[in-house]
Amino acid sequence: MKFHNCKFELVTEEHEMRMSHWVKGVAIIDTESRNEILNLTSFSWSLVSYEIKNYSIDLLVAHYPNQDRQVNISANLYEGTAKLSKPSKLKIFDSLVGSQNVQLVSLHSELEKFI
Repeated sequence: MKFHNCKFELVTEEHEMRMSHWVKGVAIIDTESRNEILNLTSFSWSLVSYEIKNYSIDLLVAHYPNQDRQVNISANLYEGTAKLSKPSKLKIFDSLVGSQNVQLVSLHSELEKFI
C-alpha cells in the first residue's frame, strides 16, 4: 500500500514460523529510490496494526512466539528515526510506559534490546 503521496510503500509478507504459526513481516520502501527504509520481513516480528500520520507511520508489532511482547514503533520516514515504546492497556498512557529513540537503520537490533 502506497502512502504519503506515493513516496513510500508499506509491504507485508506472511511466513510460517512453525506449522500453522504465521508471522506477518513488514517493510517500508522509498518508492523513488527503491531503498528499504525499514525491513522486519525475515525476523520474528509480526505486524499487528498500523496508522499513517502526516510525517510518520505508527506500527504495532508483536514478537513471535509471545504475542504479548509488543512494541509501538513511531517511524519518521523523512528523518530516518523511530521512537519505540511499550503499549499500555490504555492507549493514552503509551508514552508514559517508557520509550527510546533510535535510528531506522538499527531498528531490528534495538527492538531486540527493547523488549
